[in-house]
Amino acid sequence: MQSRRMSLIEAVANILVGYGLAVLTQIVVFPMFGLQVSVSENFLLAALFTGISLIRGYTLRRLFNTLAAKQFAELFEMRHNRRHGEAAILEERQAGGSGSLRVRSSSQGGATSVRFRRR
Repeated sequence: MQSRRMSLIEAVANILVGYGLAVLTQIVVFPMFGLQVSVSENFLLAALFTGISLIRGYTLRRLFNTLAAKQFAELFEMRHNRRHGEAAILEERQAGGSGSLRVRSSSQGGATSVRFRRR
């Protein structure tokens, strides 16, 4: 799973490339539609769309990472239940921004822990 910091770095890199492409595209395409804008207006317009794109990209990345973490927890619980042939108790503990999945088997008395970080 990708950390929030790496999600932000990826989104920023994507946006920087997108910004350059947006400016070049506007310079080429706007005249085709009869739109006349100055170079500075081109840069400002591209910056506006770039900011919106940065927010969109970061938000979607975090959403999909959250969904992936939930699917992992559900898959882990299903495999444990199949392996032990009984209902397992899945609990999430959070401490200081990180948590652990702890699966307990009532007949064996033991526990299996999987550590993950929720950001």
